[in-house]
Amino acid sequence: MTGTGFGTPAWTGQTFIPAVTGLIVKADVQLFCSGCGASPPNLTLSVRATGAGLPTGADLATATIPGSTFASGAIASFTATFGSPVTLTSGTQYALVLRPVSVPAGSGYFWIRSSPTTYASGSRVLSADNGATWSADTTRDYNFKTYMQTGYAASGSLISSTKEANPGAGITPIWSTFSWNNSTPANTSLQFQLAGSNNINGPFNFVGQDGTAATFFTTSPVQLSPQFYNLRYVEYKAYLATTDSNVTPALNDATVCINDVDCSSTTATITPTPATVCTNSIGNTASGPAGMTNYAWGITNGTITSATNIQSITYTAGAAGTVTLNLTVTAPNGCIVSNSVPVTIDAMPATPTITGDTNGTGTQDQACPEQPLTLHANSAGATSYQWYKDVGVLAGETNSTYQATAAGTYYVLAFNGSCMT
Repeated sequence: MTGTGFGTPAWTGQTFIPAVTGLIVKADVQLFCSGCGASPPNLTLSVRATGAGLPTGADLATATIPGSTFASGAIASFTATFGSPVTLTSGTQYALVLRPVSVPAGSGYFWIRSSPTTYASGSRVLSADNGATWSADTTRDYNFKTYMQTGYAASGSLISSTKEANPGAGITPIWSTFSWNNSTPANTSLQFQLAGSNNINGPFNFVGQDGTAATFFTTSPVQLSPQFYNLRYVEYKAYLATTDSNVTPALNDATVCINDVDCSSTTATITPTPATVCTNSIGNTASGPAGMTNYAWGITNGTITSATNIQSITYTAGAAGTVTLNLTVTAPNGCIVSNSVPVTIDAMPATPTITGDTNGTGTQDQACPEQPLTLHANSAGATSYQWYKDVGVLAGETNSTYQATAAGTYYVLAFNGSCMT
């Protein structure tokens, strides 16, 4: 590689035309210092306007390049960062001007160049009087690179690496919370979606708080259970947006918390009362296990008439068949289990009628110890009965017949399971 020497007052530079309008924030140069010893002087790299292809006016922006970078005497590339970047306009020619802050020892600094020229939008420029006057060499160009910041994009997204619960055999992964720290200046926003899978290769379908792709998580922390319960893998996607190209939201960090729990002892026991119910009966109850942090009841062929997020519910049965009670509980350790219990619906027996046999009195409605009267209860669908005399229960009299031996008013109730008429 070939370089052109420069120093003080022999400054040098390179003209260029930016392809985009924006802030020039950095520039790369490729130099060496020949015979400069262990402490070459620092250099100043500046940006200037041009006129007629030559640098003109004061520095628009400056950066310091440490001389120690070139103490070895070998060719080195350095990225200089401008402390106060200036806006350059696309299509307008500017100049990078380079000089040491003092005279270096030895042969001095050399800027690596190409010869013949390889850059069509500028050329090497030289000054013998500390930048007061300049001349151009259109046959050669220095090696350089500029970095332009055109402003922040209106929006962007970031997908995290895959997070793995890595549960052991028989262990349930419970993703508990997702939290983050961020900076969101005015006119910017940051929101998230998450996705879970039991396959490391997905698919990972990113969703928000209602489980669809149409919503987002916007407030930290986020509760992940039960939405991502018992999934081995989780990823998050950050959505960043700004309506001001001069500012951007920033995601500083994000944390996903996981607990691997043995849920084998957690059960969702359902205790219905009564054990069987009657057609369209009201006021039936069912209870789940005590001490859960969350209850979620459901029913088929019936209607829950109480709240559905409590330990014990009240419900109305359907007309026939079975009522199915469904319960999902969340235990204090985060385990989520479900259970279903069928409850048989007993049909209501028909309203009973009473008939009597003809006894020795020749009648069907008179009885005495010498002439008992056999009474018959008739009710379609009844499986048992209870007989009454006047206002008293006739203990043990649960058959469809009863032997009356005394005058009185006899009643009977018909039963089908717990259902009575």
